[in-house]
Amino acid sequence: MDRDDLKRRRLAAIETIESGLVDDALVELRKLKNEAPEDMLTLSYFGYALAKDGKEPGRALEAAQKAAQIEFFRPECHLNLARIHLLQGRKAQAVQAIYDGLTVDRDNESLLQMAFSLGIRRRPAFKFLPRSHPLNKWVGKFTWWLSGEESEQRTA
Repeated sequence: MDRDDLKRRRLAAIETIESGLVDDALVELRKLKNEAPEDMLTLSYFGYALAKDGKEPGRALEAAQKAAQIEFFRPECHLNLARIHLLQGRKAQAVQAIYDGLTVDRDNESLLQMAFSLGIRRRPAFKFLPRSHPLNKWVGKFTWWLSGEESEQRTA
C-alpha cells in the first residue's frame, strides 16, 4: 500500500470516529494496522477507537502508549493518548500526555484546546516552591507578559 492511500484511508477512518461510527472505524483501522504495522499514527487512532468502543480498554491504552513512545515527535499520538486517559477516568495521566505533546509542538491547536478545556495552567517557574509563593507569582506574570499572551487574550 502506498503512503497516499494509507493517509487517505486513515483520514476517512478518523472522520468516521468523529461522526460516532466507532465500529466502522475500528474495522478500517484494524485493516490498516495489519496492512501497515509500522505506521504508529494508525496504531494511535486504533487505540483511540478501541477506547471509545469501551470493550478493550487495556489494549486501547497499550496501543496508544506504544505509538506515543515510538513516534514521540508526533503530537497526534500524545493527543490520542490523552483522550484515552480521559475516557478511562485518568485525568492526571491525560494532563501528562498533553504536556508531552506540547513539548513536541507547543502551538498544536488540538492539544491547546484540550488543555484549556481541562483547566490546565502552566507549570510554576520554581517547581520546588508552592504555586502561591510570591516569587512564582511574579516570575509567572513576567514570563506571561513577555510571551505576549496578554495582548492575545485582550483582543479575543
